Amino acid sequence: MNISEQYRVAVVSTGHVKKEDAELLDKVCNDDLSGQGLFWIEKNRYGWILRISATEQWREELTRAGVSASALDNIAALNGAGFDWIWFDRDAEQVPELTVWEW
Repeated sequence: MNISEQYRVAVVSTGHVKKEDAELLDKVCNDDLSGQGLFWIEKNRYGWILRISATEQWREELTRAGVSASALDNIAALNGAGFDWIWFDRDAEQVPELTVWEW
């Protein structure tokens, strides 16, 4: 198969964001029905998928939304490791190199 568009996805625990950050992600994520929210964040039943490769302003947009610096640092670390998308999934494993919160 010749697929010209490909992405690296990191699947990590939702524990890598604070509970307060999780509530903010719920508020700012894309809502296909209303057309509101950040187009590059999708919510699913068990977490979120952040397509950070879709925008160069992901950090500024999440900062404006109130997401904590420590959660942003986790996202930046994954992005710096070469991942284009980050899937925060409640059943995924925790990554020892990232900050974790129990909630």
